[in-house]
Amino acid sequence: MALMADLLTDTKRLLAETDIGIDEIAEGVGVSRRWIYMFQKDEIPNPGVVGVQKLHDFLASRSLR
Repeated sequence: MALMADLLTDTKRLLAETDIGIDEIAEGVGVSRRWIYMFQKDEIPNPGVVGVQKLHDFLASRSLR
């Protein structure tokens, strides 16, 4: 459970700090813009590890550039 909490926290931090547009993020991750917005605002009670991991990996890889 702690690993998921760390993943959520780190992913939300990356999302808050990125300058990548929401459309590019949604397309790169394979989710809807609405999902990104809802995730950002904590409106998804259980966002699922697969979606969060994909978002994290996308944002982390883009922040290394």
